Amino acid sequence: MTSIDSHSRQVLRWDATKSRWMPISWDRWERFHNNGYFHPDGFAPLPDVTPGKHFIAVSCLVGTHLIWVHAGTSVIGPDGRNGDLPLDRVLSADEVKRLREYQDRSNDYDTVRNQLRRPLNHEEQQEFDELRDRVWRSELPPKAVMQELPRALGALTFDDAARQTLAAAGISLFLH
Repeated sequence: MTSIDSHSRQVLRWDATKSRWMPISWDRWERFHNNGYFHPDGFAPLPDVTPGKHFIAVSCLVGTHLIWVHAGTSVIGPDGRNGDLPLDRVLSADEVKRLREYQDRSNDYDTVRNQLRRPLNHEEQQEFDELRDRVWRSELPPKAVMQELPRALGALTFDDAARQTLAAAGISLFLH
């Protein structure tokens, strides 16, 4: 099995003024992501990032083989912190309510019994997956931006997880 270390992880931010993906060091990413909760030095905003909408990609690359990539849209506030895109831009008010209920239930874990307290039934799980998928797809960067991502990462081959993300953005890969 291939080991995944800090050199395998890459974070990139789309720089619209240069029309290219720019690297962010893993240390800087950890200080920004989750408001620096897991970093000993705490939160720090990303350098050279202004408030507004930004495209960011976090990936795992072993050599030139892309294991997975998560690309999405981040809304940076005036304080440099990451905010959320409003769900109502994609989902109806009823769907937002159900999504939040499903999220709460899927995170309501009984550690004593080692099980969910109120597990979702098959239909609820299916709807939950569909709602999350719609939100995820809505947050993907545009196709023109995503097309540059494999090249920026130096990826020549792709695992299924990476292919799925790229395909969702309309990028087809014929490489093995």
